[in-house]
Amino acid sequence: MQASPIVLTTLAGLSTGLGGLLAVLCPPSERLLAASAGFAGGVMLTASLADLMPEALAFYGGYLPPLACGGAVVSLLALGMLTAGLLGRLLPEEAALAARFGKSGDPARAAAMRTALVTGLALLLHNFPEGRADLLCGHG
Repeated sequence: MQASPIVLTTLAGLSTGLGGLLAVLCPPSERLLAASAGFAGGVMLTASLADLMPEALAFYGGYLPPLACGGAVVSLLALGMLTAGLLGRLLPEEAALAARFGKSGDPARAAAMRTALVTGLALLLHNFPEGRADLLCGHG
């Protein structure tokens, strides 16, 4: 039995809210932030390789020969990585963020703000086309 996309989306949103609530109630240390970001990155990488990549190969395999299918999937993965790299370069540096949003000019706070901006924008860029694809393919 598969869970409804609405249920999964609701659980993901509640998990994000719970994480935000924990961060407000007990401010995390730099070490905990780094460990959390590493864990989240590992989860996303695992989800991409274990779930999304086989689906993409199966989808493109229906339209393309094997070599072109693999090339299409690898090209899309590379395009995603390039976009993430450009996103990191286009956002303001930590010092500019600290001057704009930081009350005390704390470099750790500015680094956390930049990490949050990169992560949030990457998720936005990722989820929008994925949601459109789900609707177009009849999964949503």
